[in-house]
Amino acid sequence: MKIISCYSFKGGTGRTTSTANIATALAQLGKNVCAIDLDIEGPGLSVVLDVEKLTDICIQDYFMAEDPENFDVTNMIIDIKARKIERDEAGWESLEGNLYFIPARIGVEKSTIVDYGEDRIEKLLKMLFTRIEENKDLRADYLLIDSASGYSDMSAVSMAVCDLILTFFRWSRQHLHGTIKIDQFFKHLIDIGLERDYEFVSNSVPFSLFMGERKEYFQTIMDYLERMVEKEIYSMLPENDEMKWNEKVIIFDEKPENKEIIDRFNEIAQKLINKFEA
Repeated sequence: MKIISCYSFKGGTGRTTSTANIATALAQLGKNVCAIDLDIEGPGLSVVLDVEKLTDICIQDYFMAEDPENFDVTNMIIDIKARKIERDEAGWESLEGNLYFIPARIGVEKSTIVDYGEDRIEKLLKMLFTRIEENKDLRADYLLIDSASGYSDMSAVSMAVCDLILTFFRWSRQHLHGTIKIDQFFKHLIDIGLERDYEFVSNSVPFSLFMGERKEYFQTIMDYLERMVEKEIYSMLPENDEMKWNEKVIIFDEKPENKEIIDRFNEIAQKLINKFEA
């Protein structure tokens, strides 16, 4: 099982929506995928997947359990594909693989707050991932983490236990500067022997603004970023009106105006398969 952390230096990059769509695209390509919401302080993956209130057991319960080694993690795993087919939602029956989801509790009550403790969460995550990988019913090929943004304890831990970090950003000055800082941080980890495999994904690319008369301006900005991080951008997800106010899984939407972003999500899924299974 390959573990991929979907991360961003700042919020508002479309990271959560992209995580849901990439996970679905992988499942459409025949892979068994488990997505997990580790943005504990601002979870939203259940909203994008439209599966709120389907379970009372969430990732916080596992982290705060008195006896985590005997905690039944299957109680917090939602079978997304089965739920969607049960609700007769279009497209989901076409998935060749399966899609599972571990939610985080949304709210400000005590049960949403996690006591990280020294090295505790990393140990619990590793134990959880091992259980998912060894579960013969799930047979998970990929685990996608919707990680917290910024330099939080949870984002650091989730990046420490993954095989690849997909770092999402938007085209704005603060996002670009933050992305460059993150690249410097990753390079520092390499320098001290903690190498992390990472790629950059630009989201909500305003093609309507930059790909017309201002194309050269956009190209200049992109060239600057790639020169600073010494990497080509892994993928460029276009701005999409369908998801501006309704973040959702769009993989099955057949509207012509959605084809480009769907193609990009599928492209990322195929790149991941090529990378890990070639």
